[in-house]
Amino acid sequence: MKKIFLFLSVFMTAMVSKANSFDQFVGEYSIVGAPLAQKSGSARGCIRFGFDKMIGLSVIADTEGYKQSHMLHFNVSTGWFGHPIMDFNDLTSNSGSYAKTTGGTDFAQNEWTSVSGDNSTPLFVSIQKDGNQYILKMTESYIEKGNNVGSCYYQATLIKK
Repeated sequence: MKKIFLFLSVFMTAMVSKANSFDQFVGEYSIVGAPLAQKSGSARGCIRFGFDKMIGLSVIADTEGYKQSHMLHFNVSTGWFGHPIMDFNDLTSNSGSYAKTTGGTDFAQNEWTSVSGDNSTPLFVSIQKDGNQYILKMTESYIEKGNNVGSCYYQATLIKK
């Protein structure tokens, strides 16, 4: 009997999916105030996900995509733009891409970077709980030959619906 219980315990533990720091933020959010979209250097324009026109955010537990754990829906008046939260490493010696999720209590961050030789385009997306509000931040950089030539900074304050 003990062997059967031990087997079932190990089996059930293996069946439970690995916790992800974005799990704590699953839900629907409304924007408080106006979202910020700002550029520095020679960034090519800071229009990612229609962030400056965002009216809400949905964090969805969704494993449909390639090595995906969640999907962020940046809601705008005409629909939404999606960004997958992923963990993978498809880098070769000097090209490819990778994504990595980190976080802890009241904080989650996902980095998604494409690399081509000495050039890369990292995108960081984070959510942090701050009292009754949540702070959504994104930073998108353009790295050429190891130098940051421009970045876009995005920030919005959210409340959970």
